[in-house]
Amino acid sequence: MRRQWTGIFSDCNMTKIIQKLVLIFAAITFLAMPRAWAVRPFITDDAAITGYMRSELASWVFAGKSGTEIWHSANFAFTNWAELTVAGI
Repeated sequence: MRRQWTGIFSDCNMTKIIQKLVLIFAAITFLAMPRAWAVRPFITDDAAITGYMRSELASWVFAGKSGTEIWHSANFAFTNWAELTVAGI
């Protein structure tokens, strides 16, 4: 007789025990944590690296009291952790 595989804890009650332990841990963590204060949000256009051997073209407009600026940038990622960016107004 071939046994049908339905999960790692299918033959015992371990799934329910683990679910209860995770729920208890989350409740204790939530109740024990100190008060959190929010900070100003970060202002960024793109925080991620473009990706290996990929390029990205971006443009945006900045309108301030001194006038309007139109920015353009070209990004090229030559590794997974660094990219080359050329930008101009």
